[in-house]
Amino acid sequence: MKPVEILLVEDDLAQATLFGVMLKMGSVTYNLKVISDGLEAEDYLFKRKAYKSVCSPDIVLVASFFFCPSMRVIDKWKDIRDAIGHGNYQS
Repeated sequence: MKPVEILLVEDDLAQATLFGVMLKMGSVTYNLKVISDGLEAEDYLFKRKAYKSVCSPDIVLVASFFFCPSMRVIDKWKDIRDAIGHGNYQS
């Protein structure tokens, strides 16, 4: 079975570690990419700037913290969802 590709946007190392521990407790095979900034995550998803030539996988799940000084997270994730054409958004 192909691993689930997960992007975690989290600037707190302890929270990112806890998320990883929780994933390990499950039975799903996954690849986890952790990025600490919302704007950088957007660059990763849209293959811009430092991620322009990176072969990033198709992300199945984006997990995000909801406080980000560089952007209004809820609105930004809705914009990203609309841009990539996925309608499975839960707030």
